[in-house]
Amino acid sequence: MLPSIAVLKKNNLKFEEIVLSTPVHSAEDVMHACQCELGQVIKSLVISGDQNSKIVLVTGDRKLDLTKLQDVCSDTSLRLANSVEVQNITGSRPGSVSPIINNTVQIIIDRRALDFETVFIGSGKSDLLISLRVSDLVAVTKGEIMAISQ
Repeated sequence: MLPSIAVLKKNNLKFEEIVLSTPVHSAEDVMHACQCELGQVIKSLVISGDQNSKIVLVTGDRKLDLTKLQDVCSDTSLRLANSVEVQNITGSRPGSVSPIINNTVQIIIDRRALDFETVFIGSGKSDLLISLRVSDLVAVTKGEIMAISQ
């Protein structure tokens, strides 16, 4: 069982597993596969810095503003992780990262995600998505809400 699914079940949260016939690698792919709004797709971006790593959640219709993130975190060393770092930090390849993982990586959620009741996230596999309430995503990840997109 994938760690993301195990965590959701352990916390007795309501969610839906969406099995795909072809893998998805972008927010647009997810939007078409799930027939949802682009904003409902949550991108899990892995961020590296000199001190620690973070997973930043941004809606599919927005872009991370790295300068805002650096400002709110008071850390100018923050940058997008490379593919090797993504794999090492999350156990997943870029494009299939789940924000629900069993480790101590800080989760930051862009405030725009709260505009949607239901969102779609990666599971850790490129052919499986998870749909859940955004409030449950915030609770299970213990994500900090910040204004970090443009």
